[in-house]
Amino acid sequence: VQLVDGSGLAATDYTVHGTTAQVTLTSGAVLAVPSRAIQWVRFSPPSAGDEKLNKQWTDITETKADGDLLVVRKNGALDYLEGLQIEMDAEACRFEVDKEAIRVKRRNIEGVVHPRLGAAELPEAIGQLAAVDGSRLALRAVELSAESVKISTPAGITLDVPLDEVARFDFSSGKIA
Repeated sequence: VQLVDGSGLAATDYTVHGTTAQVTLTSGAVLAVPSRAIQWVRFSPPSAGDEKLNKQWTDITETKADGDLLVVRKNGALDYLEGLQIEMDAEACRFEVDKEAIRVKRRNIEGVVHPRLGAAELPEAIGQLAAVDGSRLALRAVELSAESVKISTPAGITLDVPLDEVARFDFSSGKIA
C-alpha cells in the first residue's frame, strides 16, 4: 500500500467500504485509512524476474487520470479500467465504469491506483522509519515510549510501531543518514 506522502505499508489484507480502507499490516496491526490518503495498492509483490510487468505497473501508477484505475492482469500483461472504486473485500471489487457498476473477482486484480493528489498540500516529512517488514513510513511526528514509537505521517496516519519492528530511523532528509 503506497500512501500519498510516499509511505509504503507491507500488508496482508486490504478492504474498502465507503471512504475508508482497512489495511492489515504484516505485523497484524489493523489500520483504518481514509481512501484519499492512499495513492495505490498492489496485491502481488513486484517480481524480480518480471521487469515487463514492473515497468507496466510503474507506467500505470504515473498515469494522470481523473478517476480510480482498476489494474488487472490478463494474458501476461497489465491493463486497466478508469472509473470509481466503490468497495473491495477478499472476494471482489465493485467498480463503476461509465455509471455502470461491475464486479471484478479479486484474484484477477493486480491493484488499484487512485488519482494523484497535490503533494504540496501535505506537511513536510521530518524523516523516515524503515520497518523490518519492508514498510517505509514518512514521519511528521515521532513519540518514543519504552516499548514502541508512535508516529504520524504527513498523510495523517497515526501508528504505534513496536521498537523490535523498527529497522532504522532516517532524519537526514537527503543528507547523511
